[in-house]
Amino acid sequence: MEVVEIIYIVGFAWELFRTTQKQGLRAYLYDWWLCYMAIMVSCFTISGIARLVSVAIGIAEVDLKRKMEKTSAQHPNMWILLHIGFIHNSLQGDEYKNEARMFWPSDDPALVAEGFFCIAVILAFVRLLYIFQVSQVSSLRPVVIRET
Repeated sequence: MEVVEIIYIVGFAWELFRTTQKQGLRAYLYDWWLCYMAIMVSCFTISGIARLVSVAIGIAEVDLKRKMEKTSAQHPNMWILLHIGFIHNSLQGDEYKNEARMFWPSDDPALVAEGFFCIAVILAFVRLLYIFQVSQVSSLRPVVIRET
C-alpha cells in the first residue's frame, strides 16, 4: 500500500512541477489552490522522509546491538563501555519504544511521520470535498418514472 502512496505523491508532485513550469512561478503563487496542493504534497513528502529516517534508525539500532553482542562475547568487560559515548545513548534511545506512545519523545521520527501523514490526509480529504461539493449533490434526485 505504501508503494501506491509513493507513486501517487511522486506523480502529484510532478504534476505541480509541470504546472509551475507552464504558468510561471508568479502565476502559480497567485493561485491559492495550487499553493494548497503544494502544502499537501510537502506534508506527504515530509512524512515519507521521516518514515525513512525512522526505519534507518531502527536498522542502525539492531546493527549496534548485534555488534555489541559479538563484542561482549569476545570482551567480558564490555559493560564498562555501555556507560560511555554512542553505545549508551543509542541504547537509552531504544528503551522508550516498549512504552505507550504518549510517553515517547515528541521528536521521534515515527511520531513526526504519522503526524505529517495525518495532516496530509486531512488536506487531501478537504481537496476531495472541494471537488465533489455537497451543493452539487443536492441537485441529484431520484428519477420518477410516470406511466402515461
